[in-house]
Amino acid sequence: MYYGSRDMWPDEAPCVFQTHRRLTSQAFVRGIVTMAAILLLTVLMYILAPPLMGYSQQRHLLPSTAFAAPQRAIAYALPHVAYAPPRQQPLPLRPTRQAITAAAATSDAAAQAPIRTILALGDGYTIGESVLPSEGWPMQLADQLRAKGIAIGGVDVVAQAGWRTDDLQAALEGKAQGDQPKPQGWAAAFLMAAPKGSLLQKEYDVVALQIGGSDRMEGKSVEQYGADFEALLKLALTKTGGDASRIFVLSIPDSGAAPADVATGIDAYNSVNKDLAAANGIGYVDITAISRKGATDASLITWDGVYPSAKMYREWVSLMVDDVTAALDAKG
Repeated sequence: MYYGSRDMWPDEAPCVFQTHRRLTSQAFVRGIVTMAAILLLTVLMYILAPPLMGYSQQRHLLPSTAFAAPQRAIAYALPHVAYAPPRQQPLPLRPTRQAITAAAATSDAAAQAPIRTILALGDGYTIGESVLPSEGWPMQLADQLRAKGIAIGGVDVVAQAGWRTDDLQAALEGKAQGDQPKPQGWAAAFLMAAPKGSLLQKEYDVVALQIGGSDRMEGKSVEQYGADFEALLKLALTKTGGDASRIFVLSIPDSGAAPADVATGIDAYNSVNKDLAAANGIGYVDITAISRKGATDASLITWDGVYPSAKMYREWVSLMVDDVTAALDAKG
């Protein structure tokens, strides 16, 4: 019976209205539940997508977002993804004897080529804060080495934004992270710290170190920074079997946004780490001059006005890739 029918009794009208309201309420609730389910799936995809798409290869902290902690937890839970060299192009339908011989030689050389490993140590500049993991300098270095025909079996990164030299030393030695702030609420359950020393390989083919910005910002003396940095160099040497030629120190960058006294302090810190690198026969990569170009070239700085963009990191890598290649070639 439809409302408005001449056959409907007057006392039936309230019943019809109640049924209509009930159906409307049920439809409203179903709509809310559907929207909540869609929102939940969207959030889960946002959290799961980065680590599942290969960011776990770097075992490194993801960019700082509201979902960085759970993304980092998932990335660490995933197995380490080793680099597999690209497959050889198929031979022509009617290959010549020379083509077959060349292809076989290429295949044999690729099979015999050693798989190299890289360990990057540092702070927010090392993890590539505010850019994708693939855009930070450690992964860009690996990509440029692969472009030179060097097989890279992955990159391990021990770094975290805000770390001082003593924080990095504690992480490498497997100790607590000192007074680093811990996330509150639900994010705390997902927190995964940077890899501890026990999770690292015994030795690496290349070790790169860049740290000191937070030491300077927190007012650590130049003398104390030097002592802490020297301790890190000794730890780095244990990861190359004592071979200093395969360790590289990157200078502390300066975005140009820091006060003049901070910039002066960075220069003093860089003078110390450069001297210590030279005293230990370790290669030095001065990227500070490039970093200061960010004050006038917005394309070299990320949205936060502090950390370098992928473009700047690429310029850093261009300064060191040839020296790293030579060191790997010398290792054989």
